[in-house]
Amino acid sequence: MKFSKPDFLSHMTVTLAAALIGTLLVLLDIYLGLDLFGLLISNIAEFHKNDYEIDEFILFAIIILIGASIDTVWYRIELKKRNEIIDDRLHTMQLTMTSVNDIVNNLLTNMQFIQFKAEQGIVLDHEEIKLLDTQIKETAEKIQKIHELEEILDRDLGQGISGLQFDVAR
Repeated sequence: MKFSKPDFLSHMTVTLAAALIGTLLVLLDIYLGLDLFGLLISNIAEFHKNDYEIDEFILFAIIILIGASIDTVWYRIELKKRNEIIDDRLHTMQLTMTSVNDIVNNLLTNMQFIQFKAEQGIVLDHEEIKLLDTQIKETAEKIQKIHELEEILDRDLGQGISGLQFDVAR
């Protein structure tokens, strides 16, 4: 599932419609010489003569402004929710990668120690080989435990680094 920020313009349909109509009216005035504002004023004066009042037009404008405000609020709420989901997923992924890195690096450190001994010509005894085998199995168990997690909890790995909290029965 791909998460991306929602397109702002797709959530401002009322505002976009009003902007397009306004732009169209200005272009008609510029290119065709229509004095739409003068026409509007004369129509308002005519409406006033016919017992229509300006408040109907003001009410219409207020309704448009309320619609645009609602569009904006809904967009910001949706954007905030999506950003929180994205941030939570990123945090979870970072915790997971930090934990896996910690687990694998611990095993690699022990393997490098054994490699160093072997390069020095030191014969590994049965206990060291058994210990390496145990460490490999524990590493696999820890990674499997991460896979099986149902709840994400932080644990301090030291030096201000956080990882996943999980328990492995020994």
